Amino acid sequence: MIYHRDGRLRDWTGLVVLLIVTFLCYGLYAKHMTFYWDDWSFAWPRQFLGGQEFTAWPTRPLRVYVERFLTPLLGVDPLIWQIAAIFARYMAAVSLWWALGRVWPRRSPQTFMVALLYVVYPGFSQQPLAMTYLYFWLVQIVFFASLGVMVWAIRHPRFRWLALSGALVGAVLQMFACEYFVGLELLRPFLLWIVLGDSFPRWKERFSRLLLCYAPFAVVLGIYLYWRLEVVSSPFHQPVLLNQLRSDPGSRTLELLKTIWHAIGVVTVGAWENALQVDLGQCIYRVKTIFPALIVVSTIGLILYLHRMVPSKASAESTGCRWRQAWQFVGVGLVGLLVAGIPCYVGDFIVSSSFEADRFS
Repeated sequence: MIYHRDGRLRDWTGLVVLLIVTFLCYGLYAKHMTFYWDDWSFAWPRQFLGGQEFTAWPTRPLRVYVERFLTPLLGVDPLIWQIAAIFARYMAAVSLWWALGRVWPRRSPQTFMVALLYVVYPGFSQQPLAMTYLYFWLVQIVFFASLGVMVWAIRHPRFRWLALSGALVGAVLQMFACEYFVGLELLRPFLLWIVLGDSFPRWKERFSRLLLCYAPFAVVLGIYLYWRLEVVSSPFHQPVLLNQLRSDPGSRTLELLKTIWHAIGVVTVGAWENALQVDLGQCIYRVKTIFPALIVVSTIGLILYLHRMVPSKASAESTGCRWRQAWQFVGVGLVGLLVAGIPCYVGDFIVSSSFEADRFS
């Protein structure tokens, strides 16, 4: 059955819709793609050295093991890598939807829209670099799953500490796998605060529970930051901002605020302008002829689908509850915008919606 008793479509249908949208966005050209840019630095050792001679990344100690594992699994066929990268992006969206669904279990349409926007986000133009970026999609899957397991642990006290341990392992893996997503670790206390509010409405008791649950994650984050800033030595991705703040804190702080404002503008407005810059003249003829129809049919289909995710019967929730959760959505989104760019700001990278800097957006 695809419907609940209240008339809503079951959530598993969302998995199908996300898969279709992901294919329409990235799969139509997959068989025409090859290796690009940094892909060749991975393809060459895979082809001629069997994938066992990858150079270790000092700041990403887990990557060499992942790349060695992927070599016999995926080989050096560009199409296989394209399929794997597209599917990994799809699974990252599914993991994100699942994680947000643990936080707001009665807001499936809204959390589904977040996952959908994640899939279609046009600010990242480097999806075709499959061999380079498959690793990053895998890291995001681990991160979102870790968030979801953490929240699930709070809602299921019987397995709380076992599940929290699993979430902690996920946090360790994603931090030591790649520094790009470390800033998003700061979302954890906000999500815990929201979830704990269902069981502990009093602020003092909720805050004490928050400290207890978040303490292990804070310790791991502190260990990672010490390791990354004081122990590991690498000529790449150095904490340039910290050195600049020590030498000239006043002017550098002002520049930092301008940089943050610019980055937020890029990911909220500038990136979406890319979706309006479609050069149909470069499209394969078959895709070119059906492109307008795809847009219309997809838009109508998604509107109808979202409508069917809402119960046909009136909800018993109060207006106050709906508004509170709406503000929670907005709050988590704003915090995410602020903390996601921390690794870029510390490394003095410019966030842009154009190649190649759009990997930071």
